[in-house]
Amino acid sequence: MTRPYSAVVTGSRSGIGQAIVRSLAEDPDDPPQVIVALDSGYSERVRETRLGTTVVLETAADVTDEERIAEIFDELAAQHPPVAKVAHAAGVLHQGGLADTSLGEYSRVMGVNAEGTFIILRQAARTLRLQHEQREQAGAIAIVSSNAAAVPRVGMAAYAASKAAVSALSANAALELAPLGIRCNTVAPGSTDSPMQHAMWHDDDERDRARVIAGDPGTFRLGIPLGRIADPQDIAEVVHFALSDRARHMTMQEIVVDGGASLRS
Repeated sequence: MTRPYSAVVTGSRSGIGQAIVRSLAEDPDDPPQVIVALDSGYSERVRETRLGTTVVLETAADVTDEERIAEIFDELAAQHPPVAKVAHAAGVLHQGGLADTSLGEYSRVMGVNAEGTFIILRQAARTLRLQHEQREQAGAIAIVSSNAAAVPRVGMAAYAASKAAVSALSANAALELAPLGIRCNTVAPGSTDSPMQHAMWHDDDERDRARVIAGDPGTFRLGIPLGRIADPQDIAEVVHFALSDRARHMTMQEIVVDGGASLRS
């Protein structure tokens, strides 16, 4: 990709989303001119920063607010180079047994993870489709799901269901957008050293880390064969690849990045 372009990254204030912003901006060959970094945790509506040659617009936005998301994409398309890459990493976690999870808790997780993904994917599809019609320019989308989408976990029914929906939405978007040359792939991390992971820990970080790596037969959870928890950058690099021209013939794929924890082949 040689022409100037913009990118959108959600969940960008911390963890995997933050690492994706950095990975894209630090691309030595093809950094975006502008990254709109969305997160509901930003205190300012829009704050401009820089990473190398890339302008990063830290933008306060809730991915479940469809009017705000549409406004952001429309403003980006009107004021900056065409959107060529969209990475969706926003999400929330809920832990709790199925019998003990309230409908409100379930709805909150499904709202952010599943509905939020639908809203981002729909807006990305509209924007990239219009750009294709006007400029014959394609684009790429990467959706961050979870290995929990395909592997049952004790105490994570709501989260796993929401991520299964995320993966299904991504695959359907990929199929519909493929005739336009627009690619969409899913990246499914396992345990990652992020605020979401740390929220699951209750004791000493190192003890909890060791438990995750070793696995827990009592909850039917396998360990991590590679013997380490992923860094956010490990996931970001795979997302970056999926968005790049190096993956130009890859779409509708789910790439599991969990150190072998789900034993998927």
